[in-house]
Amino acid sequence: YYPVIDEYYWTIKADNILVGGKDVGVCTNGCNLIADTGTTLITGPSDDLDKMLSHLQVEDGCSNLNNMPDVTFVIDGDHFSLNSNDYIMTLDQNDNESLYAQNQDTMKSCTGSFMPLDIPDRPAWILGDVFLSKYYTVFNRDCLLYTSDAADDLLCV
Repeated sequence: YYPVIDEYYWTIKADNILVGGKDVGVCTNGCNLIADTGTTLITGPSDDLDKMLSHLQVEDGCSNLNNMPDVTFVIDGDHFSLNSNDYIMTLDQNDNESLYAQNQDTMKSCTGSFMPLDIPDRPAWILGDVFLSKYYTVFNRDCLLYTSDAADDLLCV
């Protein structure tokens, strides 16, 4: 489990955020993460998000989609990675939007599922549906749990 440090916003502490397994200077000394089911994208402080996005260059026509690096949130030493199929939003030839990459031949354009958001007096990253749809999450007033395994493995002390 990961202790909630702010119950109002379901905030937990992160050790770092990595791109392609490397520290890119966005959360080197730790940062706050908010788990929010009401947010679709992943948001982050503008300056930090700009740094991260400089390492996630999507080419025209999404041609490098399968070669994009993972984005990893490190929480209490545990790594929670998102690959490009998790964090790239695509638009097909019929202008249908999808959060998950479809057939690359039918894609018209694609973009990262990230948005800058500067929260006054509370800099934090918000982990919306892009993250929460991949990692099973239980909200509990005493702790916040994540696992990629079966719900039977959850334990709150």
